[in-house]
Amino acid sequence: TINTVSEVIRGSQVNQDYFASVNAPSNPPRPAIVVLLMSMVNERQPFVLRCAVLYCFQCFLYKNQKGQAEIVATLLPATID
Repeated sequence: TINTVSEVIRGSQVNQDYFASVNAPSNPPRPAIVVLLMSMVNERQPFVLRCAVLYCFQCFLYKNQKGQAEIVATLLPATID
């Protein structure tokens, strides 16, 4: 389940890096974390699933400076040099 994945990646840089590299089988392929976040913000998904995805995202970011920096970079406006 999603909660099991969450516990496995929480605080483990190796597992967090591997999780970040996993792509969901979609066309085009997307990172699994993106697919999970898309399901979290979809109000038609069950509340329990949305909470599990939020916990997974929290575990992904826990003690994961690389993951945190990548998330922040996606939120910052693009600069023109």
